[in-house]
Amino acid sequence: MSTRERGGVGPVYWLISGASGRDGVFVLDLAGLGRSLPVFSFKEEAELFLALGGLGEGWRAVESGAGDFLSLFFGPAADVKSVVLDPLPNMFRDSTAGLVGLSLGRFMDRFLGVSGADVVPEPG
Repeated sequence: MSTRERGGVGPVYWLISGASGRDGVFVLDLAGLGRSLPVFSFKEEAELFLALGGLGEGWRAVESGAGDFLSLFFGPAADVKSVVLDPLPNMFRDSTAGLVGLSLGRFMDRFLGVSGADVVPEPG
C-alpha cells in the first residue's frame, strides 16, 4: 500500500483511466480472476505499465483514494471481481497476474484497514 496519503485521508493508489473520449478505467478479463482492475502503488509504476503495455493513446494514470474506489466498485466497475497489484503488462500475457491478484473484498478490507466483523461486503 502506498505510504503517501491523499490530503491526509488515507492511502492512495493509481489506476489507468481513459482520456480523450474514453470512459472509465482500464480492466481486463483474466482466467481464474475474472474481471480485474490493475492497481498501482505509485504513479511511476502506473506510467511504466502504460509505457510498456501498448495500450495506445488516450490512457493516463490517475490518483484514487478510498472514496473513489467505493464509487467505482459500486458503480461503473461493479463487474470487477479482483484487483491485480502493481502488475507489468507481460504478467497478463504469461498468466502470472494471479500471483499478485486479490479478491475485491480482500483488497477493500486491506485498503480500509478493517478485519473480522468489520469486513466490507462484496459488491453485487
